Amino acid sequence: MKNVALYILMALQPVTVLAQSDGTQDSYWQETATGTLVAMDASSAGQDCEPIPRMATYQSRPLSGSGHFSRLQLSRCGLIFSGQKADIPILQIRPGTAEEYQDTLPPSDAAQLQWGWRNMVGSQADYQLFWLDPLKAELRSVQLTLPQSQTQRPNWRPLWAAAVQPAAQPWLPAEISAQRLADDPTAEWLVLPGNAQVPIRLINAQTGVPRQLSVPAVNTGFALMPLMADPDQDGLAERMFLLSTDGLLLQYDWQSALGWQPSIVADFRQSGWQFDGSWQRISARWPVTQGWQQGDVFVLQGRDADGYRLLVLRRPVGLQRVFDLTDIADHVDLNKAGWQRTLAARPVTAAKILAGIVYLPLSQDPDTLAYDQIEVLQLFSGTVLYAPSTLKLSAVQQAPLRLVPANGKYQLWSAEQIIVPEVQRLDPSCLFCVETLTPQHMQQQQQLAMFRYEQVY
Repeated sequence: MKNVALYILMALQPVTVLAQSDGTQDSYWQETATGTLVAMDASSAGQDCEPIPRMATYQSRPLSGSGHFSRLQLSRCGLIFSGQKADIPILQIRPGTAEEYQDTLPPSDAAQLQWGWRNMVGSQADYQLFWLDPLKAELRSVQLTLPQSQTQRPNWRPLWAAAVQPAAQPWLPAEISAQRLADDPTAEWLVLPGNAQVPIRLINAQTGVPRQLSVPAVNTGFALMPLMADPDQDGLAERMFLLSTDGLLLQYDWQSALGWQPSIVADFRQSGWQFDGSWQRISARWPVTQGWQQGDVFVLQGRDADGYRLLVLRRPVGLQRVFDLTDIADHVDLNKAGWQRTLAARPVTAAKILAGIVYLPLSQDPDTLAYDQIEVLQLFSGTVLYAPSTLKLSAVQQAPLRLVPANGKYQLWSAEQIIVPEVQRLDPSCLFCVETLTPQHMQQQQQLAMFRYEQVY
């Protein structure tokens, strides 16, 4: 039996502090060689770190259950915990000595280390943090208890360090998350990209102990995090996807009698593009010239000597074949399996996909994640939504795009700047048509039931 769900897309001694305008104080901490924290002075903490981030950005991640802290970021400043407002003090923690930590970080703020976090079980103030240290070739994990006030010391406890030879470094932020896998549901696993000999690495999230995933070697390299899927909706990942830097898209399916079985979804290696930005997979239903199809939609970002590209591949359920570049259209063509488009500038994040529309923030500056334009396209066909397709912003932004209700409709904002005054969605009654997105449409996103396909043996 298989569960099928249908969806419509739509960071010892008194702390030296820096006073804020309302009297609140930032705190700065440094990990010692013994794994404890000591206070830093503001001048040391701010070296190569100005300005310290105090707003939501695509480098940061939202927190839950942390009281006055709402965002976490790993940057050249270390681990930064901040609030939604500018008057909330920050908490900065630098792992390792300052010199060692600086050497491990990418030379540009636009390149990001692989890292992640999660709440500890049964706690609202305890977090497990993990990040890849490329200089030491290890994956580290610590437990952090956030203080209830700025006068208290954070509790920092190293958990484990695992030897992990870094794969190629992605040029967009990558997040590590813990997964439960169908072949060993007794533990949660950090699933990382590997190399040609070991394509996927598994690290026990609780202990840091690695285990071997029995899959064949592949003559290629990897930079992007594997994507997980749970086809039967039992809380365990029975499927994994892996994209190589040169464009080989692999699928691994768990079969209890045979183990992880590999197959090739697509081979774009003849493109000459480098797939080391980001990628996404969505279960979706899309229109074709005759009716509708349902299956996987892959959104890939690549680059070559001439610039950056966006590639979208649609794979219907049950279609067993290897896609290649001949299946991808350079213009709108629903008879093809997908489309690709040259981008006007460098993407700064994975695309935001809302109601069947792709919003991709872009930047002309190769060394920042701030963006000044947004590419807007229909997801399934690549049809432009506006003329021209690239929206020019009146001011450079860093905040993530967010949907805001307004007068029975929706708007798209970044920080305090309105980007799209009236958000559109795909109109299911007409190919390539769009209509205004309303709260009634959003209510249709609710999953009402789960249906099972019955198989007769």
